[in-house]
Amino acid sequence: MKLRVTRTSSTLFVYDDSTAPEVEKQIKKLIRDGESRHMPNGDRVWETWEVIYDSSKEGSAAFQWDKSGGKVKCRLVRCTLTKDKKLQKREVRQAFRAYDSIFE
Repeated sequence: MKLRVTRTSSTLFVYDDSTAPEVEKQIKKLIRDGESRHMPNGDRVWETWEVIYDSSKEGSAAFQWDKSGGKVKCRLVRCTLTKDKKLQKREVRQAFRAYDSIFE
């Protein structure tokens, strides 16, 4: 039985093939919650929400609001910091998020 080892910002995981799907699910949840995953090759991966805004406009007009007026359009971005300190970003999806929660 070969053991695998990986870690996030707060947790060290040691597991085998039989528990790999469960552990990967836990790691994905931790990444969604803002933690980073430290990859074996030295890279770090995390996800963050970024507000979509129009810099040519000022104030609340710069945001894309939903019909209710309480949520703004954001993009979920997967960030990878490589071991040679290059930051790569890839958009995962877009969604409307509560205005109050985007600046936490």
